[in-house]
Amino acid sequence: PPSPPPSPPPSPPPSPPPSPPTNAHHPSTAQGHEERRTFARAIARDLWNFLTSFSQKAPSGGAIQTNGEMMLIPTNVLDSWLKRFDSKYARDPNFMMKGDG
Repeated sequence: PPSPPPSPPPSPPPSPPPSPPTNAHHPSTAQGHEERRTFARAIARDLWNFLTSFSQKAPSGGAIQTNGEMMLIPTNVLDSWLKRFDSKYARDPNFMMKGDG
């Protein structure tokens, strides 16, 4: 009796999807970098606005030369700011993109 025909070779596995572009000059990547920069600067501006609430007139005649103002901040200022930031973020995740926060 004749032998059965040989079975076809197995199919190769499917190709993986293409990797996202890694070129920083690619328009979507450059745009993403600019968006992250803008976002980070908005967060930094929010922190600066919080810190400036601690500004006060500098005493005159001291050894430290100032422009008339100084910041005397409590040691837990970053903890306080982060709690305030988290609270504002919970109410509106985009608050820092809407101006001075």
